[in-house]
Amino acid sequence: MSTSAWFRHAGTLILSGGVLAAVSTVLHPPTVDPLDAAQVLAEVRRTLWLWMAVHVGLAAGLWLWTLGWVALYRGLEEHGAARYALYGAISGAVALAVWLPLLTAETAGLPLLARATAAGTAPSWWRFLWPVTLGSGYVAAFLHWSAALGAALDLPRLRGPWTAWGIAGAAALVPGFPGLVAAWLYPRYGLWLLLLTLAPGALWFFALALRLRRS
Repeated sequence: MSTSAWFRHAGTLILSGGVLAAVSTVLHPPTVDPLDAAQVLAEVRRTLWLWMAVHVGLAAGLWLWTLGWVALYRGLEEHGAARYALYGAISGAVALAVWLPLLTAETAGLPLLARATAAGTAPSWWRFLWPVTLGSGYVAAFLHWSAALGAALDLPRLRGPWTAWGIAGAAALVPGFPGLVAAWLYPRYGLWLLLLTLAPGALWFFALALRLRRS
């Protein structure tokens, strides 16, 4: 396919996957404290069907989103402008390999555990496993953000208006990396930290997706 065809496919995939993932994330019950395993089970009991639906939606959205960054890499490669996007595509694939088992376990396993556990309690093994699960999600998010950054760094190689898109993307995405770390270290403010640091990057790749669809 031509560069423009790859870009159009990338725009469609990034936009559809991003919207699905964003809606699922907004509807996800707040569970950002790695030390409060019992609260996770309480949220699963309280929002059982919503919990299952948002994790299925998040898995589908992240899958489409990852395919979008791979398609963008292929378009950049066709134009001879792919350097960092290659590493970004690999990073996105690794992120998806981390996400899918986690989301499958949260969709299928946690509802069973929540129903078998008394309210306000959590098994000792789950108190150990929940921080590992949440931390793995942060690592996968870090890798996915790297996929977007890799593409942003290569866009200026196309020259013309794409230079501004690449610079704006790098500036919007970079705060997300320390934001993920800060949200893990300070879970009390985790939701606000994630919102403030990830929102600029999210707005950028939604705008980029629309621009790519018109390519």
